[in-house]
Parts: sequence; structure tokens; C-alpha cells
Amino acid sequence: MRFYITALFISWGLLTFAYPSNYQSSIDSLSSLIYSHTGTNDKLNEYQKTFEAYKLSQFKIAQWAAHGGLELALKSNIKDQAYFSEAVGYSYQKLFVMDSALSYYLKALELYKEMEEPLESARVLDAIARIHRKLQNHEKALWYYSQAFAIHDEMDDDEGRARILNERGAVYENMGETRKALHEYQASLKIQLVRGDSVGIGYSLEFIGYNYLQQDSLELSEEYLLRALEYRENMRDEFALMLNHYALGELYHEKGEYELSDAHLNQCFELSEKLSFADIQQYALDIAISNRKALGDFEQAIALLERKTNLSDSLDQVANQVRVDELSEKYQSVERENQILLQKSEIQKQNYWIYALSVSSFLLLLIGILIYKQQRLRQAKIKQEAELKLAKITIENQNRLQDLRMEISRDLHDNIGTQLTFVISSIDSVKQVLSEDDNMMVETRLERISSFTRDTIRELRDTIWAMNTADITIEDLSNRLVNFVNQAGQSMQGVRFEFNNELDDSSTIHFNSKEGMGVYRIIQEAVNNAMKHAKAKKIEVTLSQQGDELSFTISDDGVGLGDYPKRGNGMQTMKKRSQDLNGKLSVHSSTEGTQVTLILSAITE
Repeated sequence: MRFYITALFISWGLLTFAYPSNYQSSIDSLSSLIYSHTGTNDKLNEYQKTFEAYKLSQFKIAQWAAHGGLELALKSNIKDQAYFSEAVGYSYQKLFVMDSALSYYLKALELYKEMEEPLESARVLDAIARIHRKLQNHEKALWYYSQAFAIHDEMDDDEGRARILNERGAVYENMGETRKALHEYQASLKIQLVRGDSVGIGYSLEFIGYNYLQQDSLELSEEYLLRALEYRENMRDEFALMLNHYALGELYHEKGEYELSDAHLNQCFELSEKLSFADIQQYALDIAISNRKALGDFEQAIALLERKTNLSDSLDQVANQVRVDELSEKYQSVERENQILLQKSEIQKQNYWIYALSVSSFLLLLIGILIYKQQRLRQAKIKQEAELKLAKITIENQNRLQDLRMEISRDLHDNIGTQLTFVISSIDSVKQVLSEDDNMMVETRLERISSFTRDTIRELRDTIWAMNTADITIEDLSNRLVNFVNQAGQSMQGVRFEFNNELDDSSTIHFNSKEGMGVYRIIQEAVNNAMKHAKAKKIEVTLSQQGDELSFTISDDGVGLGDYPKRGNGMQTMKKRSQDLNGKLSVHSSTEGTQVTLILSAITE
């Protein structure tokens, strides 16, 4: 789901957009009340009260009041013109007539700037940016948000800054730039924590948690989403709780904890039904169906798919009714003229009533038969459709994950790699200009920094290799280990390295990128320990297989590791990596040498 909160607020507008049954009579009553006043200022005040009273519920009445106020304000003062121009823009925005909304907002912005009203200008800039965000005009949205942020920043308005940061993060997320979005959300959270704004803290935590979910950082996502849920539960904010439970449902689905995912989705269903948010139910149903599929419960998956289909039909009816109401209002004058023509042809129409009724009855019967047959076919095909839809969702998720891998690897290579290379070049330049009289300590430290940076670049390249390789074969891993061992041999004079691959050439053992990188890092750390701590002269790396177990053995002839296994962070990291791989790591060290063995279950195609 591209950015589910944007879609949710659009649907909220659809579901709350309703006309009162006595809409015209309400307008007539309000008009009589307003024009019972004789003074222009009194009428403007009544129009303003009417707009404020209806702007959150009855948008057409609010639009009527805004237009009426603007017409009067044009004969009054610039302040009222600015207010009612903004009000008309707001009402058009709620009615989804975005071009008209932008036109009136821009007029209001011009008037507020003329009056030198910065906060009002920032508010309108924010509204314009939101429209461009919904229309997917990302660059324009960012430009207007930046203008609004600059005003809040100049006025030292933390509340405004925090809000704009979150909204700007939403734009970056829609553009697929999740890291930029994360930076905006974190900056907003920092401000909200200082302000102690529980509502703002809750939203920022949720945005960060969902961002980490998109980046496949599931543990961080869980941490932030649970913190957000704690704030929402304390405040009893049902709307925010609904969004939070949805996000947690999606998170635990990605983690494979399907029962826990369903528990949060059930909370989301309950709140969305209570608050009449049918579309969030649709999104939650998509995840619930995937959960049932993963658990092999196809019968329940099909039942949930039927529920989603029925929900989609009801949403389509609501949207169609909104469009019908808009068209009816837009063409009122045309319909009045048509009514005069219809009255003139009333006698002629009566002659066709019997024929029309007969045809209508036949058509209704035919439609009924077609619907009945369609329902029977639908029941026969629903399981097949469910399988196809679930498979499509799985493929789309895999494609999104691969795209994310490629984006991160490109960023690592283009940004961090380039910067580290620049650091090395800069250090080499400094070393060249050092004279013999310069402090040797400076040169030594520069050499250490240069060496550290080169090591970092090598590790960065290893990481990029793993991220760009979704499926790592044992041959890929062996080649990578041979390169590492050769590089280690070149860098350490007096140390002899051997790499022994005792596996069958036809071996089909393979790893995913995370597993392959984990094995590589464990072997890398073991070799480094042998060089740095055991002071070895000979180091052997051996790959072998016995039955279903794959062994990686690193042995040396050094003086042992002493108490390093107990106090070294590297050794703790090796153990943690082996646990993540569901492997067994053993370390045997004495004054005659050290042997590190990693045993994994062989994963074959």
C-alpha cells in the first residue's frame, strides 16, 4: 500500500460527505437569517459562523456560506476577502474539486502576504502542499511545504515545524525515498518530545515505525509502533489506535507471526467499523487473507475475500452517490430548463407508460437472471481468484523488496563509498605534504585512519555484494572467502594462509543474502582474531560437509586467544550471528593454537 494514511483521509472525506435530506430548505433558512441583518459586517459575521459550523460535516452548506461571504467581502475589506477566499478553497478541497481549491487558496495567500500575516500564509501554504501531495505532484508539494516551514522556523513555532516535518516525510515516502522520510519523522519526534505533545509524539512514533517496516527493519519497526500504541492507549484516541493496530498487523505479518498479526487486525476491524472507515477494513482484510494463506487456512481466506468484495461494492455505491450529488448540484439550472420541456411533453409521455413498464419489467427479470447466474459462477471461481490475488500480492512484495535492496546498495556505493574514498585521498594528500620535521605521531594517526577507511570500504563492498545477491550459492561464498584470504595474506607479512574447499563441485547448497553475509562475517572475524590476538603464523580456512551438516573451520598455530572470548565484542558478535543462522559455534583455544568451527544445516535447492 503506497501511503495508506493519504488514502484513508481521502476515504474519510467520501464517507462524511453527505447532504442533509432538507438541504435546500436549510440553505433557505440560513439565507433568511443572514439577510435579516441590515449591516454588511453583521452579514459577514453570520456567513463566517455558518461556515465554521458546517465545514467539518456539511461541505456544500459550508461552500454556500463561503461563496456568499466572499461576494460581500469584495465590497468590504481585504481581511474578510482573505478569510473567505481561504474558506472557498477549503470547501472545494473537501468536495475534491482540486483545481478550484488551488485557485482560491492562491488568492488567499496573495492577500495574507499583502497584509503581512505570516501564520495565515503558512496555513494556506500547508493546505496547497497537501493538495499537491494528494495529486502526486511531489516536487510542488515539497516546495510549498518548505515555504511554510520557513515561516514557522522564523517565528520559532515548534508545533508548526513538527507538523510540516511529518507531512514532508509523507511526500518523501510517496516518492520511495524512505531514508529522507525517516529523517523528517525523527526531526519531528525530537521537537514533539521537547514540547511534551502526546498526540504529536504518537503520530511521529508511528510514522517512524511504519518507515522502518518499509525498510525491512522489523525489530526497529516493532519498537516504535509499540511505543506509539502506548501513547494512543493512554489518550484513548480511537482513530489513531485504528491506524496503529493496522500497522502492527502488517508488521507481524512480515515477521511471520501470523496469529499476533490477526490479533491486531481484529482490533483494527473493531475500531474501523465503529468509526465507519470501510477502506481501512479493506487494507486490513488484504493482510488477514495473506495470514490465512500462510497458515494454510484457505477456507477462511476465501471467506475473508468475500467479505472484502462486499465491502468494495458498498464503497463504490457511496462514491457513486457522491458523484451523482455533485453532478446534480452542478447542473441545477440546466435541469430547471429541462423540467419546462418535460412538462410540455407530459401528454406524449403518458402514451408510452404501459410500454415502458413492460420493457422495464422484462429488463428487471433479465437482470435478475443474469445476476443469479453470475453469483453461481462467482462461487465456483472464488477460490481460484483468491489464489491468483494472493500470488500477485506475494510477487509485488518481493519486487518491492528487491527494489529497496537495489536502492540501498546504490546509496551505499554512491554516497558512503564515495565519501570514504575522498577521506583516503585527503589523508594521502596530507601525508605527502608533511615534511620530515613534522610530528611522526600525526603521520602514524593518519596512517591508522587511512587503514581503517580502506577496511570500511572493503566491508561496504561486501555488504553491497550481499544485498544485490538474493540467492548466494556455496560457490559464490567460496569465491568471496578466497578473495578475503588472499587479501589478508597480502596485507600480513609472515603469515601463511590456506583455503580448503572439500565440498563436491556439484553441491547445490545456497543461502539468502542475510545468511551468506552472516557466514562471511563470522569467518572474517575468526581470521582477524587469529592475526591480532593469537599472533598466528599459519591460518587455514576449511569448508566441508558431513551428511546434512555444513562445516566452516578456521584453525591457526598461534599462542591462543587468552580471555578474549569472554571479553571481546567480536566474539560476542560471532555468537549472535551463529544464533541468527540457527547454527552451532564452537571455539577451542590453547597455547598451541585455536580452532573455530561453525556448523550449519545444509540448505539445498
